[in-house]
Amino acid sequence: MPSKYCCFVLTLYYVWWFTVHAGNGSTPVGLLVLMVVALVVGWFVNAVRPPTPTPCGTPGGPPVTAPRVRTRDGRYLAYAESGVSRDKARFKVVYSHGFSGSRMDSPRASQVGLGALLILALLCMFLCISSFFLPIFGLRFAELLEELGVYMVAFDRAGYGESDPDPRRSLHSAALDIADLADALGLGPKFHLVCSSLGCHAGWAAVKYMPHRLDGVAMMAPVINYRWSGLPRGLARQLYRKQPVGDQ
Repeated sequence: MPSKYCCFVLTLYYVWWFTVHAGNGSTPVGLLVLMVVALVVGWFVNAVRPPTPTPCGTPGGPPVTAPRVRTRDGRYLAYAESGVSRDKARFKVVYSHGFSGSRMDSPRASQVGLGALLILALLCMFLCISSFFLPIFGLRFAELLEELGVYMVAFDRAGYGESDPDPRRSLHSAALDIADLADALGLGPKFHLVCSSLGCHAGWAAVKYMPHRLDGVAMMAPVINYRWSGLPRGLARQLYRKQPVGDQ
């Protein structure tokens, strides 16, 4: 029940109690304290309540600056493309970003940084490219992706960037978002999936719910369950305890 209604009910009860016991000269101090606490709690709840969400493209919300596709439940997912065009691609890759990332995390910069170099090296191993020379200095993503015939699309996961939030978000919906994105862009019956950090939960979901759509999945620093039966029990416990308390 909202705090204002609680206070109203308590006020009525206070009036009734005071009327009944006024003749005895007693005062309902406990009830009065309870009313004050209820008022303070109600004020605090209203103070910390988040504002009404205003997704991109809605009245009062930020403008839409990225291309977006519509999912089967009517939400919009923003995305960013890099590499060769879809119709010329040898490899079609969907990228799922991590906790603090966005659609801009895919290789889009002109020069190679350390993180981008790791992504590219992983892509080369993941796509089984054997005859590949990776010059570290002066390498440009666009040239490399064009040479390899790689098309990459990264998207803002639900609630990130310019993608609409999903109040009913689940592992299943995360997999469906990837499938809807691939279908809307015409990536074909199968594609590759690269995930990073917390975005790997979408990779696990895709493996579970739509393995028939995947040519392969690569995960960087993936989210795992340390209680999985397939992990060495002692090592899993040791690594789990090394995490910060907040991550446990």
